[in-house]
Amino acid sequence: MGAKTALFIATLAAAGATCSAKAADLLPPPPPIEAPPPVEFSGWYLRGDGGVGAVQISGWKSTLQPYDEVGNSLAGNDIVPAYSTIGDQSFAGGGFGYQFNNWFHGDLTGEYRTEANYRAGIVAANPSSNSLPSF
Repeated sequence: MGAKTALFIATLAAAGATCSAKAADLLPPPPPIEAPPPVEFSGWYLRGDGGVGAVQISGWKSTLQPYDEVGNSLAGNDIVPAYSTIGDQSFAGGGFGYQFNNWFHGDLTGEYRTEANYRAGIVAANPSSNSLPSF
């Protein structure tokens, strides 16, 4: 009885190895979705801008001190810049335009900028009295 059982199991294994397993049939794929028609673009557009302008001071001289053509002081007192600070400014702008193609467009814009706060101080040195009066 043991030989018949072993032969039966071997036959089942051989038959199973030669037959391929098939999965359940899937539904057919859905039909492709048609692309929407292209949107007509007129070419007109609006734009808006905004930001902060960082202002810097580099090298300034007082206009209160008279100088000659070479830059020598003509007055007895030398006026020296003591400090200077300037704040940032903000801006806002906008405009409209027309895009003729992918490489060329024209627009008309406008912009408004706020004032930058500026503060400065000077010191006048009097060489005859060795004092530094400040203004």
